[in-house]
Amino acid sequence: LAMAIPANVATGRVKACLTLSDGTKFQYSLALKDQITTARTVSVATADANQGTASIEGTSASAVTNTDYVTIKATPKAGYDFLNWTDKAGAIVSTDNPYTYYGAAEAAFTANFIVNKWGTPTEDQSDFNDIRNYQQYLSEISVKQYDKETVLYEANECPSQLFNTATQRSRRRLYLGLEGRRRHAVHLSERLHRPERRRRI
Repeated sequence: LAMAIPANVATGRVKACLTLSDGTKFQYSLALKDQITTARTVSVATADANQGTASIEGTSASAVTNTDYVTIKATPKAGYDFLNWTDKAGAIVSTDNPYTYYGAAEAAFTANFIVNKWGTPTEDQSDFNDIRNYQQYLSEISVKQYDKETVLYEANECPSQLFNTATQRSRRRLYLGLEGRRRHAVHLSERLHRPERRRRI
């Protein structure tokens, strides 16, 4: 398979689609790279040091001069999210983070950040005494896959603190992101502790 790529096309990752004669489609990404024969300088900076930092992978310096492809990374501070990379002219280059520069020309990238309007989640303890007094709390979370059930969480008494779990749904399956575990797509079963009976929902 041969492709004709214009000489003036911008470097970077692009989406591509290959369609066969029977209508079958293959979607993938391509990395368009320059052949770098002369060392050039690539630098990074942050638009606001109070919002986040910018760095180059493999070095603590803010600029490198070489013939290698350069990967840059933006790290937002608390209360902010990464927005995009812009060039010297202020044009948006990419929203990828990290971002790899495959160009042969010198380049300077600025990391831009945005205020995280959702803020940092905090526990609302206003109803905690009701939870504790009525003894109604989540006592078990388990998953069942291929007829094998695994308990992910259980509590025999009311927990001392509240907590939140972020989830993503895909059709009827629930994706659980657990620290130290692989992410599984499984059906979720919860048990709520009640003083007189236990009910599976």
